[in-house]
Amino acid sequence: MKNSLTPRRKAILNIIVAEYIKTAMPVASETILRNYQIGVSSATIRNDMVFLEKEGYIARPHTSAGCSLLPRAIDTTWNHSQRLFHSFRGTTSYSRFIQ
Repeated sequence: MKNSLTPRRKAILNIIVAEYIKTAMPVASETILRNYQIGVSSATIRNDMVFLEKEGYIARPHTSAGCSLLPRAIDTTWNHSQRLFHSFRGTTSYSRFIQ
């Protein structure tokens, strides 16, 4: 597994981690599309989620399911996740998830 996270994929991973921390529920592409201003379609988000799954960051029990975190996602985003956990206010924007 090579680490080739583009800025958008890293932002999506950070959003997934933040949503998972916030809700303790699997995160769907529609949730990301509805709650965050990323500027891409849900299909693009799903494609990036497939990439994150293949690279071992997230797991989805089936294609249409939301995703859960794998240890690699936490390891990759740990410092960012800690800041989000302590400062999450419910207002979200894409720029908040770019490291």
